[in-house]
Amino acid sequence: MKTIKFIFLVCVVLFTKSQASDSLIARTNLDPITVSGSGLKQKLSKTVSAVTVFSEEEIKSSGAKSLADFLQGRSSVEIGRNGGYGATTSFFLRGSESRNVLVLLNGVRLRDELTQSSLAENISLDLVDRIEVILGNISSIYGEGAVGGVIKIFTKKGDLSDKKLTTALKVEAGNYNSRNYSLRGNYMPTDETNIGVSLSNFKSGGFSSTNPKQTFSLDPSDSDNDEYSNKSINIDISTELGNGTGSVNYYSSRSNTMFDNSFFGTDPRQVAKQEMYNIIYKTELLENVTTEFSFDDSTIDLTYNYGQFFSTKQSQFNFKNSLRLSEKDELLLGFESRTMKRNPASSGVTKRKSNSYYMAYLKNIDLFDIQANLRNDSTSLFGNETTYLLGAKYNQTEKLSYYFNKSTAFITPNTYAISTNASVLPEHHDQYEFGLTFFDDVTFFRVGYFDTDTKNPITYDPEDNYKAKNFSFMQNQGIEIQGKVYRGKHTFDYSLTFQNPRTPSGLNPKVMTQSARRSKFYGSFGYAIKMNKYSFSLRATLSGKRKDSDYNNIDLKKYLAVNGTLTYKFLPQVNVFASIQNISNSRHQLAYGYNTIPRLLMMGFEINY
Repeated sequence: MKTIKFIFLVCVVLFTKSQASDSLIARTNLDPITVSGSGLKQKLSKTVSAVTVFSEEEIKSSGAKSLADFLQGRSSVEIGRNGGYGATTSFFLRGSESRNVLVLLNGVRLRDELTQSSLAENISLDLVDRIEVILGNISSIYGEGAVGGVIKIFTKKGDLSDKKLTTALKVEAGNYNSRNYSLRGNYMPTDETNIGVSLSNFKSGGFSSTNPKQTFSLDPSDSDNDEYSNKSINIDISTELGNGTGSVNYYSSRSNTMFDNSFFGTDPRQVAKQEMYNIIYKTELLENVTTEFSFDDSTIDLTYNYGQFFSTKQSQFNFKNSLRLSEKDELLLGFESRTMKRNPASSGVTKRKSNSYYMAYLKNIDLFDIQANLRNDSTSLFGNETTYLLGAKYNQTEKLSYYFNKSTAFITPNTYAISTNASVLPEHHDQYEFGLTFFDDVTFFRVGYFDTDTKNPITYDPEDNYKAKNFSFMQNQGIEIQGKVYRGKHTFDYSLTFQNPRTPSGLNPKVMTQSARRSKFYGSFGYAIKMNKYSFSLRATLSGKRKDSDYNNIDLKKYLAVNGTLTYKFLPQVNVFASIQNISNSRHQLAYGYNTIPRLLMMGFEINY
């Protein structure tokens, strides 16, 4: 902990002594408008929480084929994965359990009640317009699951333009019999209405997901290739309705993933189906008052070839009002009702409900920006609980600011946890953070210190038939360093995290040990250049040593992985490109016994018309 605080102080001193920059380009890319920890529209430079926004261009130029591959190491995101594409994937933020990192797709929660996974590994990046990552506890706005942070994914929507019809086609292929196709179209039947449709189809012949020398397999020589396929569709319709705007979004995906290491005499297959829709209506019934109604419904189905089936269904209604009280005051008032159901219905508790009231208040007082969030959740199984966030930002200059926030959260056990142990208790979280941010036209820099404590963290004991239990507590302190610099045709970005996540050992609960699959140091460095018709990007991701599990003493080795992408504008509407993932063919592991994706070369073209 002393080392972490020392690193933080060094970063602050070094930066404040050298914080000068020339204005070369507009700061739009560095300081976009976001709806982050307040639920209200703010410039990124005004938020009291750590937020990163990734644009469509950044996503496309990465060459990544999955959300996990794109986010690994960026914006303090850490990944655990049991194999290749489609394998169970964990997203870690600030050392929290993956189930305490909330993933939203167009505002819809992605969460399976059994596996507690978001299945975000099956979201096609070809359908994604932008990604926002909010670091730290923001449960006072987003509710349960947002302790470590929130990953917000927004799919591509139709654009009002001079053209009635626009289309985009992308085709690429690579080794391991990998193929990817995507098609996007936008149609404007009227000047006030647009319809956007996106399709994607990704297939891979795969590689061996497991290392038979490290896993329990009926066949020790099991090293066949494990296939993966994913088909996705996204439809977005928006139009003007009366004094407001209405929109409907529909998303559906079907993935088929093969695994090694079967206890059933044959390689198991998982078929994962996700289907969701979201209806939103926004209007200004009164001056300076914006009202929004939304309803969403989502279903996750998991089917296995050895006869098991699991399903989670969620529905949510949201009503919120944004009130502009003055030029320096803004208030958000909201109500949320959510229902979650789990199948099969034969095993214990299968349904839970919650009704929530929340508010956020933003206030500017001279050089200070102040934020206060308050939320009350009434749950069907665990009564009422109130959580909050208090934060402030001191703007020393137009470029340099200092921020602080303190927050609380609670997480109720899901239906599966309660079914295994009716005595399991909710988790309670406390977190504070402080740091500084620097924005000018070409430079962004942030360094922050965070401290989190969790009481009664929930775990599943493999030595007791995976029964849900409560540890006494978890802790984590860390330093996050993030930055981006534009220098003419060159762009540099970096993200580094130093942390000390600790969990009671499953082997000896009285002993604190490094949390499973979370490193004390990880990050990424990126470089991109645009020159005439060519663009090139390179990214290095690195991680220190990690424990594999709370229930073994196996260490996962440190690693360095490098990806690169080259794009050439062949014609005004045609791009050709090549990308290499894992250039060095690193054999590192994100989970013991499971192989990571080997060197993957993909080549293709994209036509926009």
